[in-house]
Amino acid sequence: MGILPEWVTGNIRRLAQTFIEQGARAGLEPFQIIETLRREGFTYRTADMYRDIRYWKEVIERGSPMKYIRRSAIPSMRWYLTNPSALGARYITRVRVDLVNKITGERKVRFPWVRHTHMEAGVEVPDTALTKTRAEIEEAAIRSVKSPEGTRPESEEWEVERVMPMYGFYNPYW
Repeated sequence: MGILPEWVTGNIRRLAQTFIEQGARAGLEPFQIIETLRREGFTYRTADMYRDIRYWKEVIERGSPMKYIRRSAIPSMRWYLTNPSALGARYITRVRVDLVNKITGERKVRFPWVRHTHMEAGVEVPDTALTKTRAEIEEAAIRSVKSPEGTRPESEEWEVERVMPMYGFYNPYW
């Protein structure tokens, strides 16, 4: 995972960030997240675990108003947390995509990252400013979930039920 605060060092702590992010998204209390980390074998200094949990809770809290903007509006810069990590673009947005199986009614939730890029002379180039509307961010998230290039391709029997931007990061050094 490339979206980490600069103070995260060590392999165990890096791997634990996924669990911390999931717990923060689910609204778990810090002690519940730490219990999960210990159960999964990701134990490191408790003060550092609390610091990482506070970081992810701040990320989610900062970006939460994104879900209320119009589809034709561009998300505000104030909803993007500055992060100098290697994002792959200057701006990156985490999106929630709810899927439902048309045949069985089974539900899945995916959380793809959408990098803010555009095509220039046939080459994908990172955007230097926030230019994507909420609708464009959501369309990119659906493509990444439904397309063969996505990390988890979904077949045609899966239908998108809801798409919602959650939070984002801004890399000033990109």
